[in-house]
Amino acid sequence: MTRRTIIAAFVAVTCVPAATVLWLGWRLLEQDRLLETQHRQERREQAADRAVRSLLAALSDPALFQNPPGEGAILVFYPAGPVMFQPDARALPEASIEVFREGEGHENRGGDLKKAAETYRALTGARDPAVRAGAWLRLARTLRKAHDYAGALAAYGELAHLENVAAAGWPATLAAVWGRCTVLEDQKRDEDLRNSARWLRQRLDAGHWPLTRAVYDIFAEDAERWTGEKRPRDAELLTEAANELWGRVRRGEYPGEGRRVTAVAGEPVTLLWQPAREGTAVFAASHSFAEQAWLRRSGEAVWLRDEGGRYFPAPAPVDFVLRHPSETRLPWVLAVAASHTSDGFPVRRRLLLLLLAAVALFTLAGGYICLRALRREFALVRMQSDFVSAVSHEFRTPLTSMRLITEALEDDRVPDPVRLRDSYHSLSRATERLHRLVEDLLDFRRMESGAIEYRMRSLDAAETVRNVTEEFRKEVEERGFRVRVEANEGARIKADESALSRALWNLLDNAAKYSGDSQDIDVSLQRDGSRVCVSVTDRGVGIAPEEQTQLFAKFYRGENAKRSGIRGTGIGLAMVAQIAAAHGGRVSVVSEPGHGSTFTMSLPVEEA
Repeated sequence: MTRRTIIAAFVAVTCVPAATVLWLGWRLLEQDRLLETQHRQERREQAADRAVRSLLAALSDPALFQNPPGEGAILVFYPAGPVMFQPDARALPEASIEVFREGEGHENRGGDLKKAAETYRALTGARDPAVRAGAWLRLARTLRKAHDYAGALAAYGELAHLENVAAAGWPATLAAVWGRCTVLEDQKRDEDLRNSARWLRQRLDAGHWPLTRAVYDIFAEDAERWTGEKRPRDAELLTEAANELWGRVRRGEYPGEGRRVTAVAGEPVTLLWQPAREGTAVFAASHSFAEQAWLRRSGEAVWLRDEGGRYFPAPAPVDFVLRHPSETRLPWVLAVAASHTSDGFPVRRRLLLLLLAAVALFTLAGGYICLRALRREFALVRMQSDFVSAVSHEFRTPLTSMRLITEALEDDRVPDPVRLRDSYHSLSRATERLHRLVEDLLDFRRMESGAIEYRMRSLDAAETVRNVTEEFRKEVEERGFRVRVEANEGARIKADESALSRALWNLLDNAAKYSGDSQDIDVSLQRDGSRVCVSVTDRGVGIAPEEQTQLFAKFYRGENAKRSGIRGTGIGLAMVAQIAAAHGGRVSVVSEPGHGSTFTMSLPVEEA
């Protein structure tokens, strides 16, 4: 199988099952989301049912029409019950204006306040309560004009005792307390004014007098001004809504019993009514009361919606279901959301996502590792192929020389003794080279398998370097190479002389191969503390930076060497690295393309 076929088969075998698993996991996530949506919808439906039952029970509670409601709601019994103001207040008996014409003539046209006061005071003894009420009111007004504030206050005090009669179109007791406040205001008696105004405010709130909305507003505004306290707007809106409802029930537009929501001044008001005491009981509640007394006690997240589509309060950004009055018998449109309880779906999805991520990660990691291994195997196969080719070439060169010389000697084509001696010398060199190649291959195999045994003994490093260098010089000097050695400093090392000589020989041979046009090779030995550094320097083609990290790998040969046709097996530097490591040392390279290379083998000094 070709490389491309192997990779394609690997992708098919690895990625297709992984993609299938991921697709199935994604489908499972989608189904889980659908199931969660359905579950949440069921929870919302159940919450809505519970809320409807709770609110129905709250609105059907008989105590609503039996006990006074709390703040934010009113209970009114029509037509006789007390109410802040009425749509058509009943008229109280009042004396005719003719009875007081004489006194008003003195008061207004003649300007005789004293005579007017005497006339009104005489009428305060009349048997008719309506006449007495009108007389006391006019007397108090006259005395106020005359700046007799004490007399005016006393007159208003007498007027306050007359119930169920009117004076100047107002209930007599209301006119009395209002008149007293005006006198106190004239006297600038602020504390007494506030107390009297509060009493007026309390009686207005309690619906003590039968007033229309217009009359009520007059007195309510004065009470607000005098007390500095705001009017009960919510109660006024509720009263207005209850009055309107009562009017519709009375006219037959609404049934005698029911529930509904209406908007008054833009605010929703809940109205409940039923027959009671020969009339109709109306319970009116503001939204704040409905929220506190009913919605929050339902135990669910509930919002109300009015006829205009507005929600009270503003709903949270959650999903909810709607319940309409036609199906709940409640006066509102309800929006109900389920409580936020853990249902396990998010946790389960997170676990599934983690599992899918783990599958994807393991697949990618496994694929990467396998592809990297395949790539390394392919590279190894390629290097082995290059190695076989290089070894074949290396063997072919000495074998060809040996064959040619042998044939010449066999055919007696070398009669000259000098040439005969040179032929024997060339045959010896070729044999030695072939022997060295075979020994290198066998030793490298033993090194890799760990079967080689090093015979360590104490050596003079400088002497060993000089001996190997001298032997190499004899090998290459006829080719014009100049080998210089500088190894004067003595240091002893513990090493295998044969292995160390082979490592140094390989470095020298490499320097000769890659020397290019320059034929100078320098060998130096230096002491660096507890180590001995043997360096071999050439001034040849150099090595690219990206190749320097791979130089000591087996079978590796640089691209420059391949392009230049430089012979080699690719195991020399790998053998050097193994021999150095076996002696507790290391080998390194410093090179620059076009300026040569320096290989340094660092070995530990023998301890004394």
